[in-house]
Amino acid sequence: MKLSILIPTKDRLTLLKEAISSAREQTHRNIEIVISDDGSSDETRAWLAELTALDSRVRLTPPNPCPGLFENINHLLDHRRGDAFCILADDDRLHPEFAERLLEPMHRWPNAVASFADFWQIDANGRVLPDESRNEAMHTGRADLRSGIVAEPVPAALRNRMVLGLTLYRTSSIDRERFDVACGGAADIDFGVRIASFGSLVYVPLRLGEVRVHPARASALRARYMVSGLIRALSKHHFEERSCEALRLEMLQSARVSYAVLLRNTDRLECLSTILEYFKDARSLSSNRHVLSLAASAAFACLPRTSAAYLLRVVSAMRTSL
Repeated sequence: MKLSILIPTKDRLTLLKEAISSAREQTHRNIEIVISDDGSSDETRAWLAELTALDSRVRLTPPNPCPGLFENINHLLDHRRGDAFCILADDDRLHPEFAERLLEPMHRWPNAVASFADFWQIDANGRVLPDESRNEAMHTGRADLRSGIVAEPVPAALRNRMVLGLTLYRTSSIDRERFDVACGGAADIDFGVRIASFGSLVYVPLRLGEVRVHPARASALRARYMVSGLIRALSKHHFEERSCEALRLEMLQSARVSYAVLLRNTDRLECLSTILEYFKDARSLSSNRHVLSLAASAAFACLPRTSAAYLLRVVSAMRTSL
């Protein structure tokens, strides 16, 4: 089975070299490494031209006609040739047995549409963060998953237990699927939820890669992009299974609270609109913390700017004195 390792990149040549090196060192040899450069201003394209001349498994796509992270990933999907594929971020790394270990379930379970693994978190310098890695696995619930076919695929996808960069997809099962760029930073969650309905998901409880946590990561730089995308992704789906629908609504309401708080001092109209959507869709249980957060956000959004600024200074002074 041929594996396409797809790498979207832009202006991260130093880290890209590490990502590609980890892809080239796979113990499963039947691979292609496909890179799409989204308009780098550094020496990325020149370096890639040298590499493709040395390693026939590595190739560079034509220029991406629609700039953007998930637009670039969709561009890569149009140029894959493998029976399976994975999407490797240009700042992450795969362990040598990643492909071999995740392809095995594809042979064992013909109805499996995706297999995924655990991973280590690493810092900007590539050092493993053991405590952060364990905490992330516990927070998402991946630590509770058993090896093999996932019993509840939709909740696993909703909770992002199936992390994009450490997941292998069967091409024939989802050949026409693309990332919905309207879902912003949550397009990967939306993608996972959709494919969870196509067949089985399989979990391999091994740390087969490294996800870099650093200040330049998209999730750290673009909070509004991430949270608004999550609201869009969760609003798209509705599930007949009561437990799945309850989880979706719970996550949606929580995302709305975060978004309203995020916008209360920068975009008051959008903040109020989000609060109204929260109360319109009040079928999910609302915790006191959520209601208080929304009430505070609504108050700030309705106050004149000078009054809101004064109130913020008062609250800040009170916290300092406590």
